[in-house]
Amino acid sequence: MKYMAVGSAMINDIYYADGGKLLGQLGGGGLYGTFGLRLWDDEVKFTASAGRDFKTYFGPWFARNNLTTAGVREKLEYSTYFKVEYHPDGRYDETPVNGNFADFGYLSVTPEEISRAAGEDTKGIYLIMDTDLVRWEEILTYKKRQGFQIMWEINTNRCIPENRKRIETIAPQVEFFSINLPETKSVFGVQTEEEALQALIGLHINVLFRVGKKGLYVIMDGQAKFYPTITGEHEMDPTGCGNSSTAAALYAYCEGGDRDMIGTVANVTSAINVQFQGLCQDITPALRDKAKEMVRHYYKLFQA
Repeated sequence: MKYMAVGSAMINDIYYADGGKLLGQLGGGGLYGTFGLRLWDDEVKFTASAGRDFKTYFGPWFARNNLTTAGVREKLEYSTYFKVEYHPDGRYDETPVNGNFADFGYLSVTPEEISRAAGEDTKGIYLIMDTDLVRWEEILTYKKRQGFQIMWEINTNRCIPENRKRIETIAPQVEFFSINLPETKSVFGVQTEEEALQALIGLHINVLFRVGKKGLYVIMDGQAKFYPTITGEHEMDPTGCGNSSTAAALYAYCEGGDRDMIGTVANVTSAINVQFQGLCQDITPALRDKAKEMVRHYYKLFQA
């Protein structure tokens, strides 16, 4: 498979800031990343650890969208189930409904599992990952040996000042680093969007810097360009927009896209994602055609 998403699959009860709710939804950053890749390419593999009930909950979605589950290993009795509560400023809290946060230790995908799941033709891996240097040393060894490229989206709970040096060590060794505004403020101890932007520019790496409903910045070659949010036909649910847009940015980068193409593909993916309540259930050829037409239109606008 040319592309791979590594992360989590979970069930979510979502409570929105306006009082609305959506219960029993398929979720998890890895699953939304899989959507963000599958929207653009047929050769996509999801790699994760899951509960024995994975096929019951998630099997129909994978079958319907012609996606393999060969990269999924069942390691626990049950899939993780979370209550997700959104705040008015876009932040959210997660509370386990069954199990607890310690289960994520069991459900971590090991570097060796990532290596085994990646094929000789794997061009890019969207990787939701912490900052553990030992695990990263192993992943980077496999990366060098197998030649795949990495888009690293950092775990939110690892975005603390104590991990700044780890981030500064790891991020230059991958092709792209993805982080949002609240996370950046936390890591670098800054207060404003401009201060956060300058801190990321100072890393001298490629960064997808997500600033919520406003849009995102693509930082490359020491320069940042802003890409405002694309408004779709309607907005239903922002869940997973950061994951899907980050994964799609990896696709655009690996396919040789320039800065404007990366920003456009990421924003178009987010615009598609937000039109569905929960995870998009059917990634159809018509949906891909729609996304491609949006890219053609907005790429020209963003180049101006």
